[in-house]
Amino acid sequence: MRKKIIYTIWVFVLTAGCATSPKDDSSTRFNVTENQNTEVRDSAVNTNVTSSNEVGSEYTIDNMTLSEEEKKLYVLLTGYRQMNELEKIPLSRSLTYVAQMHCMDLENNAPDKNTCNAHSWSESEKWTGCCYTPDHKMSNCMWSKPGEMTPYQGYGFEIACGSSDDLYKSFVMTAEYALHAWKESTGHNNVILNKENWENLTWNAVGVGIYKGFACVWFGRETDPAGEIKID
Repeated sequence: MRKKIIYTIWVFVLTAGCATSPKDDSSTRFNVTENQNTEVRDSAVNTNVTSSNEVGSEYTIDNMTLSEEEKKLYVLLTGYRQMNELEKIPLSRSLTYVAQMHCMDLENNAPDKNTCNAHSWSESEKWTGCCYTPDHKMSNCMWSKPGEMTPYQGYGFEIACGSSDDLYKSFVMTAEYALHAWKESTGHNNVILNKENWENLTWNAVGVGIYKGFACVWFGRETDPAGEIKID
């Protein structure tokens, strides 16, 4: 049985939570309800990064790969945009690396504990850490991650799905679950489909990541100098 606690516009549900990215100071964090009919199954994930404090020490933008589930997420995301008469976004090598690394950091180091949400990062030699709270005071910590970690110098805007709550330790994220959750949340959906606060932005780069219980997608306005990933 799920227990719901509602405070004005904030909704917290006992399920894997999903957070939407900020735009200036206008966005919030969303947790979306779990579809009871969603089948959560084991999926192919990157398993070559297992260290906790030094996540990704041997995994770089130069040797990165995509799992089948990550490829599926990009295909589903692209199809959803095309259904809404929007153009395909190039799959960015830089933003995909950032998305993958953030999923691994969330899974291995749980920076989203207590008052911090899923835009938070642990401390690492590869990036600055921060606790992202609902007041958005640390928003630049999230936006600047692509520039800290890759050749991409534009801001990155993230939607993330998952939770470090002990209740979800065995939860395995899938492409279908993540996209369904984001589509059911107005804030996430607006980012994906360039609606409302995002309607005047053009996404010229997108990155996807899925690792164990987390999924992240990063959007950017600038073209990625590291190039586009081609998938079959």
